[in-house]
Amino acid sequence: MDKVVVEGEASKSKITIFLIIQIASSIALIVLLILPFIPKVNLVWVSSIKIYVISLLVSLVFQILILITSFAFKNNFLWNNSGYFWAVGYLVIILITGGVNSSFIFLLFLAPIISLFQLDSNFTRRLSFFAGLLLFSVIFFEPAHLLNISVWTRHLLNLSGFFVSSFSIYRFTQGIIREKNEKDQFKRKFLELTEVEHTKQVFLSAMSHQLRTPLNGVRWAFEFILNSPKNRSGEMLCMDTKMVKEGYDRTLEALDIITKILKTAELEIDRKNIQLKKERIDLKELLDSIFVNLDYLIRSKMIDLIKDNYNDVVIEGDNKMLDLAITNIIDNAFRYSPNGRVMVSLFAASDQAILTIEDTGIGIDPAELEFIFQKFYRGKNAIEMDPNESGIGLYTTKKIIELHNGRIALSSVLGHGTKVSIALPLYKENQN
Repeated sequence: MDKVVVEGEASKSKITIFLIIQIASSIALIVLLILPFIPKVNLVWVSSIKIYVISLLVSLVFQILILITSFAFKNNFLWNNSGYFWAVGYLVIILITGGVNSSFIFLLFLAPIISLFQLDSNFTRRLSFFAGLLLFSVIFFEPAHLLNISVWTRHLLNLSGFFVSSFSIYRFTQGIIREKNEKDQFKRKFLELTEVEHTKQVFLSAMSHQLRTPLNGVRWAFEFILNSPKNRSGEMLCMDTKMVKEGYDRTLEALDIITKILKTAELEIDRKNIQLKKERIDLKELLDSIFVNLDYLIRSKMIDLIKDNYNDVVIEGDNKMLDLAITNIIDNAFRYSPNGRVMVSLFAASDQAILTIEDTGIGIDPAELEFIFQKFYRGKNAIEMDPNESGIGLYTTKKIIELHNGRIALSSVLGHGTKVSIALPLYKENQN
């Protein structure tokens, strides 16, 4: 998504630069057309207006071709280096209209000005140096002027003025870039702080909501026990094991939520330094153990579990982490597909293990798909079906899969189900 935004901004920038150059050229042409009609203005060089008009049309066609080439082939080489072509074109106009005596000598001064649009001080410096060399070479195209001191003096003054103005433009560009970088850095920090604050608020909200249910269950179970009939000495007449079991289960549920949160925090904070305990893993065996652990969900949700193209595949990774990641996906498939089917396939393709989990559950709204791997995010229909989940499962899964140099993709149709595909590198016998 960010890439699309950047490309869109680059396209707008190119079109903006193109329009600015054309407007500036048109204004210059209008000025040239008006000057001869102003009293007391004696400009012999205006007789060369025909050459200017022709060069303007040629430059228009040239720039349109560069613009089309840039968009059509997605190659910015010509666009980024068009300033050098302009400088050569200006040199040709100067030579045609009189060389060192040309009234169009100012055109080469436009080269560093045009470079401002690139907002690249290094490009401005290189282009200014190149245009300066072209300006210096003008006198050598007319051998008759090589021994003329007055022509040399005028030419060196023009050259000095060119480099002074180019240096000013270069420093101006540096200032703009510095200011832009400072603004961008400030904006990034502001967005980071905003994201941190938002994450903190979401975290607190999620925790208060997710932990409230199991902890209330624990409190209710113990209150029931404490209020049970007692003898004269205050001892309970009997222990309701069902209530004790209920309290125990709710405690485990709360601990499970806290474990997931801590695991997510670990992945987020120490992703670069986290150590994977890699080992040889039979992925089919791992999946079968997950199905056994989630058998209560299969039975309670009345799931028809189908294993198709289900093969022995061996990978290398951290068994506990991959168990957590894949359990999250399968848990979701079972949890949100009541009375439905869950199809699981596992096979090797090239140098990767491909695992797909497809269900016929509630699906995901297309508008929510781009957010589904975000931390604490849950779809509206998922919240309606089961409000007691944390919303960190898919986020954690994606992080773990990426840590194993794998990929995860999700597609879904609202009301018809979801398909998750995971690709992980196969185990190589000689890699250790």
